[in-house]
Amino acid sequence: MKKGFGKPSISKEIIDNFFSPEEFDNIRTTLFHERFTWCYADKSGISGERAQLVHPFWDPIEGHVSNHSQILLPFINKIKPGALLRIKANLQPQTEKLIEDPLHIDVGCKSTTAILYVNTCNGYTHFEDGTKVKSVANRLVIFPSLTYHGGTSCTDETKRVVINFNYFDNKDIFTNDLNRLYK
Repeated sequence: MKKGFGKPSISKEIIDNFFSPEEFDNIRTTLFHERFTWCYADKSGISGERAQLVHPFWDPIEGHVSNHSQILLPFINKIKPGALLRIKANLQPQTEKLIEDPLHIDVGCKSTTAILYVNTCNGYTHFEDGTKVKSVANRLVIFPSLTYHGGTSCTDETKRVVINFNYFDNKDIFTNDLNRLYK
């Protein structure tokens, strides 16, 4: 690679203050409540990724799987996805040194990924083009699901929490031609 030439920039949209303060406070208060249920995920199947806590809201096979899914209705109402693929929250506990998880894709078809940052910390999402999106509470980043990305831990807060949305945008399902989705 010639000096000065890097990987092409990845198309992503960053929206600060995505939710109203009331909507976001409801999400954060629910996820940070001491009785909110988290499941231990030893790893996500990605080589080198660390264990984390997860909370599934929507599963492609089981559908609605959380008693707390209603807190995400403002997302559904704003984005108006064509179809949901998966929604889950991830909690990574604080580490002594910041640790980057390996790059991965969430779903293997042409769709959309959105990450909502639930708390502000020194963690971030890193992308295959070398860019980073900082974890800022109530920030949403939207990008194509076939984009390689990874999360991190944090060192300045007790945890880093995000909600990961995978969905077909209406433009993704414009026709019934499923072959188009897997190009």
